[in-house]
Amino acid sequence: MASSAQGQLPDGCLRLEDIDIRHRDGTGKATRQLTEGIIRRTFANQQQVTDLIHNGADPNHQVRLRMLDSQACDCGYRHRIGRYGLLSLAIDN
Repeated sequence: MASSAQGQLPDGCLRLEDIDIRHRDGTGKATRQLTEGIIRRTFANQQQVTDLIHNGADPNHQVRLRMLDSQACDCGYRHRIGRYGLLSLAIDN
């Protein structure tokens, strides 16, 4: 079972540090910063997001996520987790 700053994670769950973020070739710097900020939950206020979008970040960008390290899975394979749009990753329930 992995530990996190918020306590123990249930079996089978990954920490953000266990996730590799993959972009399409040619993805701009502002879009990469927007993606990292959304996935890593590092934005302190909404103006940061607005500024990135005004600087060319694509809020409709889709990223591929996969396990970062083969040790994150017992089988040793780097599993692809999936392709996600930034909006779906930004929404908290």
